[in-house]
This record gives sequence, structure tokens and C-alpha cells, in this order.
Amino acid sequence: MTHSKVQSLSAVPSMARKVDYTGMSLSPQEGFLLSRIDGNTSVDMLAQLTGLNETYAIKIIQRLWELHLIEIDGVKRKKNNENQYAKTKTNTKKRGRTHIHPEIISPSWPIQIREISLNNNETIDVKIVSLSEQQVVSCFVKNLEKISYYELFQVKRNANRKEIRTAYFQLSKTFHPDHWFRKELGSFSRDVSTIFKWVNKAYATLSAQKKREQYEKILAKGLLGEWQEKQNIRAKKTRKNSPFEKLRKKAATAEHQRDFIGALNLFKQALQLRVDGEVLIHMAMCELQLRRPAYSIEILIARARGAQANETICLLLEAHLARRESKHKKALQLYHSVLKRDPTVADAIAGIKAIRNTK
Repeated sequence: MTHSKVQSLSAVPSMARKVDYTGMSLSPQEGFLLSRIDGNTSVDMLAQLTGLNETYAIKIIQRLWELHLIEIDGVKRKKNNENQYAKTKTNTKKRGRTHIHPEIISPSWPIQIREISLNNNETIDVKIVSLSEQQVVSCFVKNLEKISYYELFQVKRNANRKEIRTAYFQLSKTFHPDHWFRKELGSFSRDVSTIFKWVNKAYATLSAQKKREQYEKILAKGLLGEWQEKQNIRAKKTRKNSPFEKLRKKAATAEHQRDFIGALNLFKQALQLRVDGEVLIHMAMCELQLRRPAYSIEILIARARGAQANETICLLLEAHLARRESKHKKALQLYHSVLKRDPTVADAIAGIKAIRNTK
């Protein structure tokens, strides 16, 4: 093993101390592998646990080590790399900033931003994202089923593949979940997720010749609305019978039966098929019940936020974790934040009572 590279499968990584790893922009695979590191498991075992091939697992371990998120015995850092983590974190924050300008809405779309009005119920749980960005997101969603894929990408119907690909990359970059990481979108999280899925579906149709020809025929007959409705029904049926949904249901059943280890294994398998915020939330719940280390649960909650999971549930899990760690003041604040969003959450009320009874 060299002084600057992780090469041995027998190496045992451990979590670095006093590092705010929740602020880092990690891929789902990197975050998942990081959540499995406990200071006792070697790289080859981590590869088996996460289902990654050994070469890829070493690459991820190397990157986590370079970001100063983990430490490995026998691997020394160069002196000029001491501030690398701070620099990387700063750069990551800059990349993660999201700016959506009103110009992204085409003047030819049926609904314009000036027609969008947001009430307090829609914006009360949204932070960081500006009001104008919220209006753009809302306007985008209201237009999706009223415009064609060409209008969505703002290209002509005879646009070539390169033009369509360029338009796709611009929109997918804007609405990709990674660009909204650590932003409290609240009720807008589902809208952002809907737009991102719609953009991907549009590109899948226009980038494949046969699909595009079929879509052209539908447009020519003026059957766009009817076709989209059929597509939505078909997509729902497909999702219901997909391997991901079958695994998720099995995992939920195991969790309900309090087989938390079995549920965790099934949720992990589902996560390999699709990165889903609700699955990550349930994994965090299982780990909380199994009294796994706090950092492991915190990483899962951070990843769930990045995947646009329900913010109220994320806060509730953080409150339960703080209470387990005897951080009662922090737990109370988090429980009250949950109740501000939804006064009917029984677990939050019970948590507050339990803390007050211990005093």
C-alpha cells in the first residue's frame, strides 16, 4: 500500500472524526458505502455488503479518503493536502447552488408565471429557494401535460439529435435532485421530482427514432392529451409490478413484523434498482431500531433529503436520534419543528412528553 493510494482489499477504513460529511455531495453508491463503514469491516467485505465490484469499491474508498471523510491505517496524507477537504467542500457548495430564471418558461406556453400565485400553505415549509424559483417550478408542473416534448425542450419539430440532447442536458441539470441537495423544498420536492422524471421521459422518446416517429403521428392527429393519459396509466401499472416495488413491499412487510435486519437487506436490494427517498427513510428507521451508530443514520437521512424525501419525516427521525443520544434540547426543537409542519404527528407529541417526563 502506498502513502497516497488505497490499493489493498484487506484495508480497514474508519470514519474521520469531527467532519461535517452531511454537507458533501456524494453519489448514491458513495453514500451507501460510507454508511457501511464501521472501523471493523475491510474493503473486500464492504464490496460484498454493498454489491459493488472490488475495483469500483476501492475507487470509492480512495475518493472518500481524499475528501477526508475516512481514515485508513497505513495510508498517510501529504502535507500539502491538509486543506483539501475544506477546498472540496467549498467547491461542492458552489456547484450545488441552484438558480432558476423565469426565462426557462417559454412565452408560447399556455400558462405563464404571472398567472401563478402561491398561498401560505404552499410556501410555509420551503426554505432557501426563492419565491421566484418556486413560481417557476409551479408554472413548469402546470404546463407539463399541456405542451409537447418539443415545446418542453423549446426546440423545433425537425430538431436534430444534438439540439435535443443539448436542451435535455440544460433542463436535467437544473432539475436534477443533486442540484437541490440540502435545500428544504417542502411541498415543492414532489414537483421538482415530477419535472425531472418528465424531462427524462421526453428525452427517451425524442432520442429514439421509432419512439419519435410514433410520437410525431400522435401529434399530427392531435391526440396528445389522450396519449399522455394512457402513458400515465401504463407507467403506474409498470411501477406497481416492477422488481423495485416487489422488493419494497417485501421489505415493508418485514419492517412491520419487526424483522429489521431482514427489512434492511431487502431495502438495500431495492435501492440498487432505484434511488428512492422513502426507501432511504425506512432504512434509517430500521437502523434506529437496531441502535446502529448515529453517523450511519445521519448519512441515510442526508441521502434521503437529497432524493427529495418527505422533510417532516426526516426531521422526525433526526429528533428520535437526538433523543436516543440524550440530546434532549435538540430533540425538543426538532419535535416542535415537526409539529409546526404537521400538528397531528403522534410520534412527535409522544417524544416531547417522554422527554419532559425524564426531567
